[in-house]
Amino acid sequence: PYDTGAGVVVYGHVHRAFVRRLASGVIVCNTGSVGLPMDGDTACYLVIDLTGPEMTIRHRRVGFDRAAAAEGARLVGDPIAEWFLGALDG
Repeated sequence: PYDTGAGVVVYGHVHRAFVRRLASGVIVCNTGSVGLPMDGDTACYLVIDLTGPEMTIRHRRVGFDRAAAAEGARLVGDPIAEWFLGALDG
C-alpha cells in the first residue's frame, strides 16, 4: 500500500535482526536489539556502509552483560524496570 520509491527500508522494535530482499527488489532490514535481543544472548546493531562502490549491510553482535543491565535499571529507578528485569531473565 505504500509506494515510497525507497530501495532500503530499516526499522526496529521486533528485537530480531534480519535483512531480506523482497520480490520488488526493496531491501528490508531490522536493526536487532542492543538492550533486549530476542534472537540470542548478544546485543546486535545494524551498520549500513555507503562509502564503497556498493552498499554493504551488516549486523554486528557484541557482548551484553545482562546482570549489569539489570543493576543499572534498578539503580536509576527505571519505571519499567520490573518488566525489563523479567524480560532479561527470560
